[in-house]
Amino acid sequence: MSLIDMKWYALQVQPRCEARVSMTLSTKGYEVFAPMYSRRQKRNGRLVEIHSPLFPTYLFCQYKSMIRHRMVDSPGVVRIVGFGNTPIPIDDVEMNSLQTLYNSGVRAQPWQFIEDGARVRIVTGALKDVEGIFVQSKGAKRVIVNITLLYRSLMVEIDGADIELLASPARKTPNVSAAAGR
Repeated sequence: MSLIDMKWYALQVQPRCEARVSMTLSTKGYEVFAPMYSRRQKRNGRLVEIHSPLFPTYLFCQYKSMIRHRMVDSPGVVRIVGFGNTPIPIDDVEMNSLQTLYNSGVRAQPWQFIEDGARVRIVTGALKDVEGIFVQSKGAKRVIVNITLLYRSLMVEIDGADIELLASPARKTPNVSAAAGR
């Protein structure tokens, strides 16, 4: 199995252990993606910048099926997200959109999961080819990027001229709330 054929999987990890588990798995040779975001919070009367996981208690990992057991045995890993004992890979379009969004440097933040709305693709700029759901609220135009398997989303503000409507209806996905531990 080549690296190109490998799929991304979501790992549920113990609370506040994302960075430690990410480092442990990386040293074992796994490809790990643990996206973070910055937010400002008031502490002791001052505004400080806090770095938090975009998906608390989750990170993403690529692996070959024959070495999966080494990953699950790593300290801090709770389970590989899936149905029963069968890990389910993250949708390629969702994973590519998440990585493009994160690597662009555009400020993103966690958002409530949204299933309905027009599916769009960003066609210009650093977020080119990111797909998501268009929402407009109080004059702000936003694209919501869903990670369906985790039942989580990210939101980014965009210029309405930078998107195109996707002709195909949103993908139908099985009820994944059981997989996300809900």
